[in-house]
Amino acid sequence: MEIKRFEFPAGGLWTVKTKLTHGMVRRVQEVLRDAVEPYTRADSARANDALLLAATESWSYGTVTQEALESIPEEDVAAVLGFLNTMVGTSPLVRAASGSG
Repeated sequence: MEIKRFEFPAGGLWTVKTKLTHGMVRRVQEVLRDAVEPYTRADSARANDALLLAATESWSYGTVTQEALESIPEEDVAAVLGFLNTMVGTSPLVRAASGSG
């Protein structure tokens, strides 16, 4: 599978899958399973985190965990999430969680 590499000015490196996988969709669905539409900001934030973690191949921020994700600079997270949002924007399975519809 192809990956996209992000290199950030502060020295961070993050690589993510460039195709939506079944596992990525499943992780987002698990997060939203008990949520009620319309999704809240908290629901969307949890789904975005699940998508970020599922799509990540590697990063320079330590082990790929929720705890590490919470320590990454917001501008780095926003850049990667922006890419993922364009990738999943047409998928009804994750569209609401990704903020693209």
